Amino acid sequence: LARGVIDTALDGFAQLDEGGLIVRWNPRAESLFGWQREQAIGQPLSALVVAEPDRQRFEDSLRSPSARGASGAAVRPIEMVSRDGRRIPVEISVSSLSLHQGYRTNIFIRDLSEKVLIEAQLRQAQKMEAVGQLAGGIAHDFNNLLTAMFGYLDFMANDLPSGSPVLADLEEVRKAAQRAAALTRQLLAFSRQQVLQPAVLQLNAIVASTE
Repeated sequence: LARGVIDTALDGFAQLDEGGLIVRWNPRAESLFGWQREQAIGQPLSALVVAEPDRQRFEDSLRSPSARGASGAAVRPIEMVSRDGRRIPVEISVSSLSLHQGYRTNIFIRDLSEKVLIEAQLRQAQKMEAVGQLAGGIAHDFNNLLTAMFGYLDFMANDLPSGSPVLADLEEVRKAAQRAAALTRQLLAFSRQQVLQPAVLQLNAIVASTE
């Protein structure tokens, strides 16, 4: 392959000899794995594969007849390790080139780190959406219960004489129900991904009410 194409490739590139040792190593591979060309030449590329099953599968792909064609044989995503120990999810494409002294195996290495990160963010967003839907459903059901509570509080208050000491107890129950209603509004806002409106609070009044 043309040196200019390889040196400017966005994917890492390594060419291996028949023993699986590196004979070419492009700048992208240097930046990806942290090994300079002089350090990588003569080393087995399979040593950078993290998991033993993946390493065996990678070595098998080097010997596979399907890797001897121009189209190449794709290896499913695997993890490789950089010089500083960082694990890198990659996708590898393997193809071999026949030469008069044998053959060389061309390895293109695509960094999947950004793709894996985006997929993880998408899964997290889907989880948060599911949590939001659950919170919204709970809040709606709880609101229905609170509506009944407020109704019966009114019925009880109307049936009592104006000087009854029970009225003060009912008022405390009403305050607790109002705080519960405020919580349901927050849950509904969360489920709809709305920004909660800030409000000025009188802390002294809140502390006194709590006491």
